[in-house]
Amino acid sequence: MENSSVNFSMEDLPPFPIPHDPNQHQQQEDQDFVVKEMPVYLTQSMADNLLILQYPLRPRWKPYNQNNLTGVRIAPKESKIELEYRLERDENYNKEDNSGYDKFILTSTNIPLKTNYAVGVIRSNELHITPISPPNAGIYQFRPQFDYLDRSRKEGDTEKEEEKKDENESWMTYDYVPATRTGLSAAAYERLFCSGGFVTGFEMEKNEYLTLLNPPPPISGYSTHRIIPLYEIRKMPLQEQVQHIMQYAYVLQQQRLEELAVFSNLSELLICMSQVAVLVQGCWVLRPVFTCYKRKLLQTVYEFILLLFTKDRFVKREDVYNATGIDNKIIVDMLSKVAIPIKGINSPGWELKLPYDSYFDENFLDVVEQYREYWESSQERIFISVQSIFENTFPEEIIEKPVQ
Repeated sequence: MENSSVNFSMEDLPPFPIPHDPNQHQQQEDQDFVVKEMPVYLTQSMADNLLILQYPLRPRWKPYNQNNLTGVRIAPKESKIELEYRLERDENYNKEDNSGYDKFILTSTNIPLKTNYAVGVIRSNELHITPISPPNAGIYQFRPQFDYLDRSRKEGDTEKEEEKKDENESWMTYDYVPATRTGLSAAAYERLFCSGGFVTGFEMEKNEYLTLLNPPPPISGYSTHRIIPLYEIRKMPLQEQVQHIMQYAYVLQQQRLEELAVFSNLSELLICMSQVAVLVQGCWVLRPVFTCYKRKLLQTVYEFILLLFTKDRFVKREDVYNATGIDNKIIVDMLSKVAIPIKGINSPGWELKLPYDSYFDENFLDVVEQYREYWESSQERIFISVQSIFENTFPEEIIEKPVQ
């Protein structure tokens, strides 16, 4: 459980009507103010069990009558759900029909998550959020299944289809429990609220904090690193904690790391960090071998960028391009992992994301000296590798060795 505060501003409300006086409109924009503030709680107790059900062919003003829902079937391996409804014989029903058809079935299609989804409930001026966590939870779109129209098929074909369906899908039957404030539904509803936990400081950017707490789904083909929620990371062995935290942050100061990781011995934490990250300007920066770049060539370019940051507060993109000759898009992607661009005509280039950490200098002089020697001894190797990249003769067997 995480506890922080969230601010609701006028930007969260529907837009104002456009006023006749443009100056008045400008004044309204300038006078943006907080209209409500409440504590936010993140709970995971129902994160793997919540589903978003969508009905794209059904208008919002005319939902399906849940009182007519007679059966629910789920095929977990196929990620399919079937909802069986009793057919209402109203004025629109064909009374001359003798087919005996008295039901209809909605079949789901699993929709991949493209962004973060969560369920939020408010009680006693507190907002409790439960994320929708794949793969067990997700979005399902339902459409009618007209299998009764297939009765014109030959009997043999129908039997083959049924056998194939039974072979591929193991269907499980569930009872539907209406949403009331009693019994099973009330118990499930209560699990959407936090009942204790710890408070997390809010020192990073809001969007970074929310992403770490409720990660987006992985983008296929881009990175093999899956961002894991902070509450899961804290349960891991220290080495895995450090690796996952650094793979998310790329650049982190020692004090912030001590707040995020769960550890009992500071020396053990420093050893783990030395295996996962290197020291640059007093900050920990993710080692090339743990980045999303799997080719040794790209890892070497990334390491070259880190070496440049050990010599100057700023690094220019064109300097990296002139030295390596690789695609500018790749260079910008690498720089964006560890630095921010300084805009302007006389821009010095890209600046390391975090300021120089004087705290680390003052408290860990032996580690600082160790990495000063590391970068000095690695400089020639890195320059030779970069030169071979530029000349198209890069030896793929070059492998970075962590500081022991």
